[in-house]
Amino acid sequence: MSPARAQERRDASPILIPLGVLSGAAALWFGLPGLVLIWLALALAGFMHPAPPKPKASEKDDPWVQESRQKHQFFSTMAYTLIAPNKGWFPGWPPLYSYFAAFAVAGFALHWPQFHHEPVAEAIDEWAQPVADASTWFPLINAIAALLICFALAWARRKTLDFEEVCPGTRLSDALTLAKAKPYLIIGPGVLGAVLGIIVAPVLGQYSQWPLGWITAASIVVGGLAGTYPAARHQALTHWRQVLEHRRAWQDRFKSIKKEPAPRVEDLEHLGTGESKITVLHLASNAAVGGSEWFLKNPDKLAATVGGSTSIAVAPVEQTDSKGQPKPGTVDAIKFDIIELPSSEAVPSLGDSKTDDQVTQQLLRAVFAQASAENKERFMPTGHEVITTSEARVLRVSISGIDVKTASKMLPQFSSVIGADVVADPMAAKKTGVLYMGEFEAAEFTEESGVTDDTIQYLLKEDWWNQRWADAIKKAENPPRPEWKTEASAKLADGTQVNSLVFVIRRGMTPEKDFFPFESEIATALEAYPFVSMAGFDDPRATRDGERHRQAVSLRWAERAVPDSVENIAPVSRSKAPQWVLASTINRGFLDAKLARPELASASPISEESSGKHLWQMHVRLYGGTTLAEVRKKRHQLMETWGVDYLRVAETRDGVNIIAGADPQTVDIRDSDAQDMLDALEWEQVFVDSGITSESGTMPQLISTAPVEENPKVKILTFSLRNTGLALEAFTSRVSKLKANSSNAFVHPQAAASGKPNEVELVVCEEDPMPFPAPMSYEEADRREDLPFAVDVYGRTVAYTPKESPHLLVSGTSNGGKSAGLMVMLYSALLRGWEVYIADPSKGGTDFFFSRDYIAGITGDLYEAAGMMRHVYGEVTRRKKLNEEHGVSKVGDLPDNVRPRRLLMILDEFTSLMLQEKPPEKSENPEADAAREEVVRANNEKQTIGFLTGKIAREARSAGVTLILATQKLDSTVLNSIQGSTDLKSNMGRALFGAATLPEKQVALRSPYDAPDLGESIPPGRGYWEPVTAGKAVAMQAWYDPGEQQAYGAALAQRLEPWPEDERPDWRSHVRDFDDSPTVRKLDDEQTAVVEQDLGELDFDLDLDFDEDDEVEESGIVETSSGDDPEDPAEPQLEVIDPEPETDETSEHTDGETNGVSSVVAAIDDWLDENKPEAPTFEATEYDAGTTVEVIFEPADYDSTDGVHDLATGVAEMLGSGFDEGRKYELGTVVVPFGEDDEVVADFDRSTIGTDHSGVEVRPLADR
Repeated sequence: MSPARAQERRDASPILIPLGVLSGAAALWFGLPGLVLIWLALALAGFMHPAPPKPKASEKDDPWVQESRQKHQFFSTMAYTLIAPNKGWFPGWPPLYSYFAAFAVAGFALHWPQFHHEPVAEAIDEWAQPVADASTWFPLINAIAALLICFALAWARRKTLDFEEVCPGTRLSDALTLAKAKPYLIIGPGVLGAVLGIIVAPVLGQYSQWPLGWITAASIVVGGLAGTYPAARHQALTHWRQVLEHRRAWQDRFKSIKKEPAPRVEDLEHLGTGESKITVLHLASNAAVGGSEWFLKNPDKLAATVGGSTSIAVAPVEQTDSKGQPKPGTVDAIKFDIIELPSSEAVPSLGDSKTDDQVTQQLLRAVFAQASAENKERFMPTGHEVITTSEARVLRVSISGIDVKTASKMLPQFSSVIGADVVADPMAAKKTGVLYMGEFEAAEFTEESGVTDDTIQYLLKEDWWNQRWADAIKKAENPPRPEWKTEASAKLADGTQVNSLVFVIRRGMTPEKDFFPFESEIATALEAYPFVSMAGFDDPRATRDGERHRQAVSLRWAERAVPDSVENIAPVSRSKAPQWVLASTINRGFLDAKLARPELASASPISEESSGKHLWQMHVRLYGGTTLAEVRKKRHQLMETWGVDYLRVAETRDGVNIIAGADPQTVDIRDSDAQDMLDALEWEQVFVDSGITSESGTMPQLISTAPVEENPKVKILTFSLRNTGLALEAFTSRVSKLKANSSNAFVHPQAAASGKPNEVELVVCEEDPMPFPAPMSYEEADRREDLPFAVDVYGRTVAYTPKESPHLLVSGTSNGGKSAGLMVMLYSALLRGWEVYIADPSKGGTDFFFSRDYIAGITGDLYEAAGMMRHVYGEVTRRKKLNEEHGVSKVGDLPDNVRPRRLLMILDEFTSLMLQEKPPEKSENPEADAAREEVVRANNEKQTIGFLTGKIAREARSAGVTLILATQKLDSTVLNSIQGSTDLKSNMGRALFGAATLPEKQVALRSPYDAPDLGESIPPGRGYWEPVTAGKAVAMQAWYDPGEQQAYGAALAQRLEPWPEDERPDWRSHVRDFDDSPTVRKLDDEQTAVVEQDLGELDFDLDLDFDEDDEVEESGIVETSSGDDPEDPAEPQLEVIDPEPETDETSEHTDGETNGVSSVVAAIDDWLDENKPEAPTFEATEYDAGTTVEVIFEPADYDSTDGVHDLATGVAEMLGSGFDEGRKYELGTVVVPFGEDDEVVADFDRSTIGTDHSGVEVRPLADR
C-alpha cells in the first residue's frame, strides 16, 4: 500500500460530515438553528482534509492521482467558501441556477419552525434574554448557514469537476438557449414546477409569517426553476463536457506530434445537425510552440492524427481591437480554430439556401484555410452576403491576403467539397475584387446586388479562358482579359456554330510577338474544338480598314470542323461565321507562303448562297512590309493552300483585294456589282498579259460595266486611266492581244462616252456580237421614219437619217456587202415614199431592179446620168423657190398640199461618173480624132455630174434632196484625184463594208483610229457606220434577205402600188444630144437673181453646211434658171465682180477706160460671139477706169478643157498689157496665171491641179 493511500485514510471528513448532519438535523427538530452545525461540520472537514502526496513518476498518470487531487481541491474550496467571500458567493452573468436554489433553501430555513418545543424555548429565552429575542435571530442564523452551505457546495463542485477548468454551471441562459432550440424541454417542466409551487405555497404559509402572496410567488419561481433545471443543466454541462472531451482528445493528438505544451481547446461550436454537423474548436496556443503560425502552416500534420472520414481545417483567427471587434485581414498570433468537417457526402452545401449563416461562415473559413495551406499563401474571408432569392444560393465574399483572381484558382478543388462553384470578379467592390461562391446554375439574383446570370457566366468563362491561356502559353502569368461585349457567335451554312471573342492583352505585350506565334498551342489547349484560330482585332479608332488594335486579339473556335477550302465556304445572310473562317484560311495561307500575318478587313461573297461552289472577295490589310508584288508572286502557293481554282490580287489603298474560290464560270454570281469587280480584276490581269502597264505599276481601273440592253452579250467597260500615263492608243494598238488574253472574240477600244481624256471604253463580247447573216427586219423597216438597214454590236438598229447626215458616202470592198446594204436602204426609202433616182454606170442598176416599179428613174448610161443630175438639180432649184414663196426655211415646213416628198439620188460607183479620162493627143486620123472627141464629151458630162453633185450637196438640204454616193473602193489615190475630196471626207455620213485596210479606213472614215476591229474573218455585210453627227464609227452588220431582189420586190408589192410610168418625172429631157449644136439661151433680167454664194471650186466641192436656216444670199454670183422651166439647170454665166481695191501701184498698169470693165466685157462678148454664136450676153457692174477685176466663168455647156484654154488665151490677147505680170485670174476653179511677157500658161492637165509646177495652182475659197 502506497503512502498516499495510507495518508488518505486519515481524512476526517467521513466522520465530521455525517456527525454534523445528524446533529444539525436533531437541532432543527427541536427548533434550533441546526444548519449552523452542518456549516461547521463541513468547514472543519474541509480544513482538516489532508493534501494528497506527490505521486511517483510512474504513478502520475494513474487515475487515482487525479481523483485525489480533485477531492482535496473540492474540500479545500468548500471550506474557504463557507467562511470567506469568493466567486462562489456571486451569481455571475447570466445568473446561475444554483444561486437561486441557495436562496430558496435559505428562505425555507428562515421559515423553519423555531422553539416549538417549550422546554427548548424556555431554555433559549432564559439564555438569550440578555442579548436579544432568540426567536428573531435564530431563523436568520439558520438561513445564512443554509445560504453559505449552498454557495460552498455549488462552487466547490463547479471548480473541481475538471482539474484544469471551472465548470461553467447551469445558468438561466442555458434554459433560454434550449428554449429556442427545443422549447418543449423548458416550457413543460417549467409550468409543472410552477404548478407544484402553487400547491405547496399554502402549506408553507402555515409556518411563515410572510403573506401568502409572497410565499406563492416565491413558490412559483422556485417551482419553475426547479422544473427547467434538469434540461438546462444538460444543456450547460453537455457543451462543457464536450469541450473537455475535445480538449483531452486534442491534448493527446498534440502529444503525438510532440507539440507541448499543447494548445488548449478553449471552446467549441457545433453547427448544423445530424451527419452534417460541423465542429469548430477554438484553441489557444503559446509562443513556446510557435503560437498559431505553426499550426496554420502544418494542418496536414494535425489532419494525420484525426481518423475516420472527418476532415479538418486549421483556420486563422482575426485579432480584436479594444472593443473586442475583429480586425479584418489580421491573424492572431496565439489563437486559431480547428474546423472539423464531416465526410464529403455530409458536408452542408454552400449553395443551399437552407444552410444557415453560421455554418456558411465556417464553411468559408474551412475551404479558405485548406486552400491557403495547400498553396502556401494565406488568405481569409472577411465578409459575405447572400445575393440570391432562390433556393440555389450564391454568396458575394470579400477576402484579404491575396487578389481574388489568384484565390479563384486555389479554391475550386476545396470548394467543390462544400457544393460551391467559385468565380472571381476583380473589378467589383471598387476594383478590390470579390468572389462569387455558390450554386450558379439556377440562381436568381437580387436586384440590389447588381449581379446577373450574365455576370456570373462571363466570370466563369473568364476563369476558364485564363486556364486555357495558361496551358497554351506557359509564361502567361497575366492572361489576356476577355472583353465580353465583343462575344459573338454565328453559324456557317451547314449549321456549325463559330464563336468569337476579343481578348484585351496586358501592357508590354503585343499580338505579333506574344500571341500569334502560339496559335497552335492555344489550339492544342482547346483540343475539344476542331477549329481554333487567332486574328487581330480591328481598332475601332482606326481610320483605315484592317488596322489592328495594339492591345487586343480575336479568338475564334467551333465545336465542329469547318471547311478548309475557300470555295467550300458558303455565304450566310447576316452571319459573320464565313468571314471568321476565311480569316483563318487567309492567315494559314500566308503562313505557309512565309508572308507576314495579314488581317482580313472584310469579306463579301461574289457567289450566291445557293451556288454549289463559292467565290469570295477579301479585303486584306498587309503587315510586316509585305507588298502586292510578293503576294502575286506567291499566288500559286496560296491557291494550293486555300484549295481554290481561281485567285486574283488587286491593289487597294490599305492593302490588297483577294478574289479567291471556284472558277467564276462555275458559280452563280451574286449581282452586277460583283460581276463588275470580277471583270475589273480579269481585265487588270488581261492588261498585264497584254503589255498594257504603266511605269508606276498602277493599272487601269474598271469603273463601270454596262451590258447593252438590246444585246446583253455585249458589254461596255469603262476604265479610268488616272495616274497610269496611258492613253487610248495603248489599247487600240494591242487589240489582238486583248482578244486572246480576255477570250473575247470582239474587243473594241474607244474614247469614253463621258468625254474625259483619262477614261477609255472597251466594247467586248465573247462571241461575234453581230449575227451573220443579220436577217432582214421588215417590221423594223415598216415602223421607222428613217432608213434602217443594219444592226450594230449593241443589237440596235442602224439607220440612215438625213437630219444627222444630209448625204451619204457608201464604200466597200468586193463582196463586202455594199450592194446588199444599198438594197435595204432603197427598200426603206421606198417605204417612206421617197422619190428615188439611181445611176449605176457599173452594173446598169441591175442590183436595184426590184425597185423599178416604184422609183422615178434608173440608168447605167453616163449621159443619162448627167441628164438625171440636171433634172435633180432643177428640182433643187424649184424647191428652194417654193420655200421662198411660202416663207419657210426648208421643205419640211411647207404646207401639206404643196410639200414635195423627199428626193433621193443614188450614184452607185460614182467615181466612174466623175473621174475624167485624159483625151488622146490630136491626130490627123479621123477615127482617132472621133475617139478623142468622145472622151472630151464624156469628160464634159462627168464634169457636169461632179459640178452638180457639189451644188446639190451644198444647196439641197433645205430642199429635201439627199445624195447617196457609192463606190466599191475609195482609196486615197482615187479620192484625191477628185476635186472636193476634202469636203467629201469631212462632211458626208459614211458606210464602209468589207475588210478594209487601215489606209482604206483613213480614206473612207473621218475617225479611222477609233473604228472598232472587225476581226480577221469579216463576213459579207459587216462594216462601219459613221454618221456626220457621230464622233466615231461603229461596227455594223447589214440586214440581208437570202431572197434578195425577189424578196424585196415581193415585200414592196405587198406594201406599195406601182408608180405609173406616165406619172413619173421626165428627167430624160435633160439628157444632152451631142449630134445637135448646143443651144444656149440669153437670159432676161427677170431670170437673173443675184445671191450671195461662193461657188468655190469647180466640180465636186461638197461644202456641207448643215444649218438649214443658212440660205445663200451674199456671194454676188448671178444664179439663173433656164427660163420658164424651173427644172432646167443654170447655163454658163459670166459676171465681173469687184474684189478688194488695188493699190496705186496696180492702177498704174491700167489704161483707163479702155482697159477697164467695159473692155473686159466687150472682149469676152466678142470672143463668145466668134466661137459660140448663140452665147448669151452678160450683165456687169460698171467700174471706174483703173479698177482691177477678176473674171469668173461659170461653165455649163462651155466647160471643156479646150474651151477653157481658148477662152483664157483669147482674153489674154484682148486685154494685152492691161493685166499685170503674175496677176491671177480665176476661171471656173482653174486659176490661170500669166507668165513672163504676158504669156498665158495654157498647157496643163486637170490631174495636176494642186501641184506646184508651171505656176498652176488651185485657189481656195478662203483666200478670196
